[in-house]
Amino acid sequence: MSSEIEMQPDELKAIRKKLNMTQKQFADALDVSNVLISQMELGKAPIERRTELAARYLAIKVIAASDYDTEFPVGNDARTTMAEDMFKEAKAIVQGGLPAARAYQLKRYEEGLAPKEWLEASDARRAEILRQSAQGAFDCAKSIIADGRAHYVMESEGRKYLVVCTLTPDASAGPVGYDLWGEVN
Repeated sequence: MSSEIEMQPDELKAIRKKLNMTQKQFADALDVSNVLISQMELGKAPIERRTELAARYLAIKVIAASDYDTEFPVGNDARTTMAEDMFKEAKAIVQGGLPAARAYQLKRYEEGLAPKEWLEASDARRAEILRQSAQGAFDCAKSIIADGRAHYVMESEGRKYLVVCTLTPDASAGPVGYDLWGEVN
């Protein structure tokens, strides 16, 4: 038996409404019948895990790709939690621009977390780093929703490293584990 909280009918309906879809359009996009979507939204039929993940992925693909907006109820499972965190990071990067990013990275540098490269970079290089960070956060979130793991290449002080994000089985350790797999060319 799963310990995850399953999607509730009102969450499914909220996603459909946020997407501005009719029940028929939503059902077609999720590859289920219109009758089944209606029953799921009313709580008369259980929401299958496949349908739940497909709905969340569709929401991320359509909504977040357009404006990084994830302010809608999407449940409490670890994949969604991580995806929401990644999108919040991407949204902050996109909306805050260079001034907010400078302050954030300076604070991280003082804590020993940000690479020295950021502080010495030109505005053009910083803008490129921000763009890559936003795209990386978006790509990771999509991948985690789809199959529970993601990977990306992290650049630090001129070197590239492969980082793999996976769900952790221990909720007390946080929902996501990051493994540095080594330097890549």
